[in-house]
Amino acid sequence: MRKQAQKATKRCDKRAQRTQLRLNPPSVYSVGETVYLRLRGRSFNKRHITEARVEERNIQLHTYKVSYTSPLTGKKEKKWVPVDDVTSLTLQREKQKQKVAKLSKRKKNQHYKKYHIAMRKDDYVEAIEDQGYKIAYNPPGDGNCQFSALSHQLQKLGIFRSAETMREEIVDYLESNRYDNEGFPLLEHLADNEFASWSNYTNHMSQDGAYGDQLTLYAVGISKE
Repeated sequence: MRKQAQKATKRCDKRAQRTQLRLNPPSVYSVGETVYLRLRGRSFNKRHITEARVEERNIQLHTYKVSYTSPLTGKKEKKWVPVDDVTSLTLQREKQKQKVAKLSKRKKNQHYKKYHIAMRKDDYVEAIEDQGYKIAYNPPGDGNCQFSALSHQLQKLGIFRSAETMREEIVDYLESNRYDNEGFPLLEHLADNEFASWSNYTNHMSQDGAYGDQLTLYAVGISKE
């Protein structure tokens, strides 16, 4: 009887936890991100906060593997911690994360549909011709084509950049601006789990031959206003 009661209690606790997470979802941190870590244990008379780096994460379990320098030994340590022991370096960034976390799946899908336009290769030519335009410049599809096309068109505005320089400037902008004008993380515009962190994405996009996407177009539109 006691074992049955214990099992029932555990089931109730799990349901309560799931309900709480659904109503108040925790912030999500990226691999490679620097955060504040709360250290607990008998070794600390008071709550101790230190900087840490996110090494791995388990979104389903809301846990993070972090690396940090122990204030007791001065040595590097790694361990898994619950999300409750992690927070952003600034209050503003943490508020942005909480805002995103509270977006329902439906709202995230609406946000994605608003900005994501999926097109096949043939759709581009058809869309251009339907509007009465002709293709003036069609760069080779070597992965640098978007940056070559941007370089070609910006010359008409008096902005002269090579395709290589365009890529560098766009990636520099994205590295410093990971949120859109609504405070929504740009990483959320990409397919799920395509990149583990924002730095993974920008590192990839900095490589020669990496195809530009909707975020690089967004970046050049904002940065060249």
